[in-house]
Amino acid sequence: MKLLGVAVRTEQGIEQRVHPTMVPKDTAIAQVMGVTNAVTVDADAMAPITLVGPGAGGAATASAVVSDIGDIARGVRAAPFGRPSARLSTSRKAPMQRHEGGYYIRLLAVDKPGTAATIAKRLAQQHISLESIVQRRRDDRPHGGDVPGRSGEPVPVILITYATTEDAVRKALAAVSRDKVISSKPQVIRIEKN
Repeated sequence: MKLLGVAVRTEQGIEQRVHPTMVPKDTAIAQVMGVTNAVTVDADAMAPITLVGPGAGGAATASAVVSDIGDIARGVRAAPFGRPSARLSTSRKAPMQRHEGGYYIRLLAVDKPGTAATIAKRLAQQHISLESIVQRRRDDRPHGGDVPGRSGEPVPVILITYATTEDAVRKALAAVSRDKVISSKPQVIRIEKN
């Protein structure tokens, strides 16, 4: 899990988002730990490049402050983006619901017949396809005790979706909540596959 800030140029405009995200373990971003920051640039003309360096923290912040004081003392005024703001072009902001990607969804589902079918139906209505679904038995249920599907107690259900839109996920989960087959607010985390 990493906190990502993402900016992508799309046909609808610039999509900007910041959120916790699951990333593949073998990516450069997954190896960044502690107060270290990383920036990955992925452009058409080149393979992705990841730059890693110190982020917030004592030495890194002190170095930046001393550098800024030195620039002020020397009278150096540099534009923050390498050119004056009046010469920067403006871009349209893409609506957030257009983001497409995989999602990790954790539900506390009521353990009774028809619950999984109701959840699947609501996802299908939004054209959401599942990569995997796992239902866990609650540890506090006595083994050999209640028959699954008869207790009515909530059990964790974990869904991993294929690429879909955030808007579709929100609509499907709102419908699942209205159906009263889950006992709490769903937990949703985006998954970056690349």
